[in-house]
This record gives sequence, C-alpha cells and structure tokens, in this order.
Amino acid sequence: AIAQRRYGQATATILDLLKLANPQLRDVDVIATGQTLRLPQLTDGFPIIVDGNGRYSLLVYTSAEAWRANGLRDALRAQGYQASVTRSSLGGGKAGHRVT
Repeated sequence: AIAQRRYGQATATILDLLKLANPQLRDVDVIATGQTLRLPQLTDGFPIIVDGNGRYSLLVYTSAEAWRANGLRDALRAQGYQASVTRSSLGGGKAGHRVT
C-alpha cells in the first residue's frame, strides 16, 4: 500500500527497489508500526547493484516471472548489452528475477 500511494504502482521492480533501499526488511509486505523506511526517488535513475563478487551492474527490471525477465535479458543481449538475470528475495517466499 505504501508503494501504491508513493509511486502509483506496486510492481515487482518497485518492491525490489524498496527492499534494496531498506535491507533490514525481511519482507516488503511486513512493516512494523513506527518502523522507518527509506523511500527511494525514482528520478535518481537506474539503481546500481553490487553483487557478492564486488561487480557493479544497473537494475533494469524485476519480475515475479522468470520468463519475463529472461525475455527482456534476451532482447537486451540482442541489442549488444551484457544483460543477465539473477534471483532476488522480496521476503515472505516471494522471489524476484532481476534484469541487470
């Protein structure tokens, strides 16, 4: 509901951005009363992701469906970009598939 009010949508990409901005959250759908959240500005551009090996990439899109993420990755690769798909957790057993 917070994402819907703030951004006008609560897509997997928006929820993933909220999770990235608030790594203390175990589940983006469970927020305690009085808990402070950082709400990222979408005008800041693509967020930079650092993987476990210290490599940087740009978050382009997150989808709950792997086939959608893989389709976008393939389209980006066809245009010469080094796109990849990684799995992320939005909490509560909800997976995201990040296109970076």
